[in-house]
Formats: sequence, C-alpha cells, structure tokens
Amino acid sequence: MTLCFLEAFRQKKAGVITEEEYINHLLAHCEGVEHEGDDWQNTDYELLKADPFGYSVQLWALKMESIKDAKPFKEVFAAYRTGDIPEIKAKLDKLNEEHAGYARESLAMLALQDRRSKVLKFCFDEGFTFHGFFIDASNEFQNANNDPDTFKVLEESKMRELYPRCPPSVEDNKPPEKDFDEGGDYEVSW
Repeated sequence: MTLCFLEAFRQKKAGVITEEEYINHLLAHCEGVEHEGDDWQNTDYELLKADPFGYSVQLWALKMESIKDAKPFKEVFAAYRTGDIPEIKAKLDKLNEEHAGYARESLAMLALQDRRSKVLKFCFDEGFTFHGFFIDASNEFQNANNDPDTFKVLEESKMRELYPRCPPSVEDNKPPEKDFDEGGDYEVSW
C-alpha cells in the first residue's frame, strides 16, 4: 500500500519510513496511484505548508500522464542524496526534457530546504519553472538570511531578475486584526 503525499511526509518525519521510502511513496503517483479523497483540482494548502517539496512533486506528478515505471525519477533523487552534480545531471539526462524539468523543480525546492547551494545553482543553470510557492520560499529563506552560499545563489539567479526579492516589512508582522478592526485600514463593521 502506498501513502499519499501528506501521510508519507508525516511518516518520514516521525521516523517510521526512510527518505527513500518517502520518495517512493511520492513518485508512485507518477505511475497512476490515487487515494480516496485526492483532490487534484484544488491547492492542498496543508501539504504546501507542511512539505513544500512534497507539494512540488504533487504538482507535476498529477499533471503528467501516468508512466509505467518511476525508477528514472527515483534515480534522480537518489543521486541528489549523494550531492554529486555530474551524477544528478546524468540521471536527469535519462528523462525526457519535460520530465527533467519537473524533477529540477522539485530538486530546487529540496536543495533550498536542505541549504545545498551547489545543487540549487545547478537547477537554476539548467532551468525550471518558478512557481509562486518556490518564489515565496526563496523570499522567506533570504529574509531569514540562513546560509550565505544559498543566499548568493538565489540573489544571482535568473529568478531574481524576473522576481526581485521582497524584503520583510513591519506590516508582515502586524496581526490581521490591526487592519480589519475598528480604526484599521480595512475596517469591517461587525
């Protein structure tokens, strides 16, 4: 039995399954696996918040036509664990361009989460689609200024030419009731 995206993440986080098993559960969806309650039409905000990497895989795994065997994708993510860029590239080269682009989207998110600047730079150099959730995660990462190497890769990327970094503002930390309660910018009369 395969686990759905969010449950696979929870099991991995709890130490019940390994990283490899987690990836296998996610990629089973590429082979046409569906679960009761799957809703492919709406954004899964719970998954997006808990596991942006899993969400990135969900986006393309459900968009693409089912494939017979997800092994080539599994090999890409196994190569990621080694951190060997030539090996990652070799595994991506076994995929068609559309599938390689999908895998790079998820590799970029994973590299951002793991602070693996060399893999992230490789993904930017090879190209991938900049979804809003990736841009938001990049802004959040850069505003926290967690890792200078990853910060630099993001700042020098093509993404930053298209989508400049949004610095944090005082407004971001203001509770919403300050806008909507009496005297706020968007006062609501209850």
